Amino acid sequence: MVKPIHSADLAWNEQGYPVACAFDDVYFSNQDGLAETRYVFLNQNQLPQRWYNASFNHFTIAESGFGSGLNFLATWYLFEQLPEEHRPKQINFISFEKFPLEKRDIEQTLAHWGELKPYAEQLIAHYPTILTQGCQRLVFANGRINLDLWFGDIHESLQQIPTSSSGLVDCWYLDGFAPSKNPDMWTQALFDQMASLSRNQATVATFTAAGFVRRGLIDAGFRIEKAPGFGRKREMLHGQIERQSTYSSIPPWFYRHRAEQIDEVAIIGAGLAGASLSYALTKRGIKHHIYESENAAATAASGNRQGAIYPLLNAEQSTLSEFFISAFTYLNQIIQRLRAKGHYIASEQCGVLHLGYNEKSAKKLAKTAQAQWPEALIKPISAEQASNIAGLPLEHAGLFYPQGLWATPADVVQAMLYEAVSSGYGNVHYQHLLTHWQPLADGKIELHFANQSSKKVSQLVVCNGYQITQIPAFEKLPITPVRGQVTHLKSTEPLNNLQTVLCYDGYLTPAHHQIHCIGATYQRLQVERQLANEDSRQNLQALQDCIDQSWTHQIAIDESLGRAAVRATVRDHLPLMGPVANIDALIREYPPLNTHKSRESAPQLPLLKNVYTLSGLGARGVTSAPLLGELLACELTGEAAPVSQAILDALHPARFWVRRLLRGQPATRS
Repeated sequence: MVKPIHSADLAWNEQGYPVACAFDDVYFSNQDGLAETRYVFLNQNQLPQRWYNASFNHFTIAESGFGSGLNFLATWYLFEQLPEEHRPKQINFISFEKFPLEKRDIEQTLAHWGELKPYAEQLIAHYPTILTQGCQRLVFANGRINLDLWFGDIHESLQQIPTSSSGLVDCWYLDGFAPSKNPDMWTQALFDQMASLSRNQATVATFTAAGFVRRGLIDAGFRIEKAPGFGRKREMLHGQIERQSTYSSIPPWFYRHRAEQIDEVAIIGAGLAGASLSYALTKRGIKHHIYESENAAATAASGNRQGAIYPLLNAEQSTLSEFFISAFTYLNQIIQRLRAKGHYIASEQCGVLHLGYNEKSAKKLAKTAQAQWPEALIKPISAEQASNIAGLPLEHAGLFYPQGLWATPADVVQAMLYEAVSSGYGNVHYQHLLTHWQPLADGKIELHFANQSSKKVSQLVVCNGYQITQIPAFEKLPITPVRGQVTHLKSTEPLNNLQTVLCYDGYLTPAHHQIHCIGATYQRLQVERQLANEDSRQNLQALQDCIDQSWTHQIAIDESLGRAAVRATVRDHLPLMGPVANIDALIREYPPLNTHKSRESAPQLPLLKNVYTLSGLGARGVTSAPLLGELLACELTGEAAPVSQAILDALHPARFWVRRLLRGQPATRS
């Protein structure tokens, strides 16, 4: 089970600065915390000079204690002061925090520095309110600043960060409470992990000059020097990596690789998956084309009126739960940012209420509630509380997701595509059905469409839902089509009193423009998109069977109102995101992986060069798509990914074949 995250217990000293009660230590110098940050971390890592004199597409900084975010804001401030031609195109700031401060404490702390106010306000506005172990990415400065907050023990978090053999981190802020106050953090294991994640010429700086810290960093592979300390501190340490590590967190059987050269990326499909990748590429200034077979975007599963949005959780706090929490918080942030740019996105953060409508579902919810999830995420409620939240009588207890919401997926898609096209980085081509593609000798890919047109691109990413298996080389991906029909209900008394999304053996949304959505059927291997009267009756019957109240029996349906679409599902409920394997070569050539010796000598997974997919989003695509698009963009560019290596492995498109090999079985089927 994942360990719970506890907020910092603070006191405030005479200067009005926070003191950590657990460590009896200040978060920064009482003389001037901002000046200390600039001297110790920015200047001793030579950031102004390194940025000014070199060209970085992205520059990655990692720090060992987020605290109030002062170091992060000082770095962001420096970034904004430099001209564009003399700073990185993008900053990836990775920060670890075991005891995060509450939002109100961060606000009180940062109020001491007026020059940081515009940056502090943005940090506070988007600072996570759901604190769980794992990573949450915050995006600032129109995508030029990524802040990855890893909550939990730094030693455990560093082991989870995806890292290739070329390293990840360009600069370390070795911060935290004094070594004498927090010896559990300042260990040789930490210094070794830092070296393992360091890129060539990575630097490090720390406020302490403790001898064991200096010796430990040297033993890990850094060249370390002393410098005058800040304020009353006599000395501090700074240095640079000397021995380049060959460490990689990526198992060869889940091999992923950075794109060698990105000229123009082709995205097949203009639904949630394709639009999310387009949005992520736009933030990075990467040119791309979106090809959609229909005459408009979001015409398939992404076109429903209202999607219920909440993280998929289980009692084990598994990789699946960790992924969906990160995805849920990221989606909320994206909606806020798109709205701030003037986009209309219909949504309501009304909460999502899961009902234990029978003995089996009640036991499942009770087991999930015992997993020590924070109340900001879910909380168990009685039938009476459920009725009060819903605004209608309910006979079942359940779990309430207070930050859950409904949203119109097509609004999100349209806003993302508008950002891409208006920026000049994205182009959308409708009525372009991809029929086949072929790799070229120069590494590029030639696409051929049903309208007889063709296009050469540097990378191909297929995001067209269940139809992906109709494209050559994608036929064997484990995607199952599942038809779902949603019924639209005209709002009447007392149904119009519904105040939250209800989930049972189906779902019911509050009204949007006087229309509720009730659904959805689950019909495997069916792709018919015409409305079926029987399915509308089935949706209503499921509601009445699960919630046997007078108001459910007063609902009348108009069988002509609704929508049918086809989900692309994967049997383990996680999407497919990443490089597409050469399945024939994998089955023919890749060895079994059921022994330590075979895993030690395993070759890299055979991949189709420059070919990727983002598919299999199932019924939760609106929740997962934005983070998946961000992850795939990170993979293409070689940036830090805001999830654990375990999550990336769990999302790998070849995972079902690999799991058979790990069990010693032949990879003859997925």
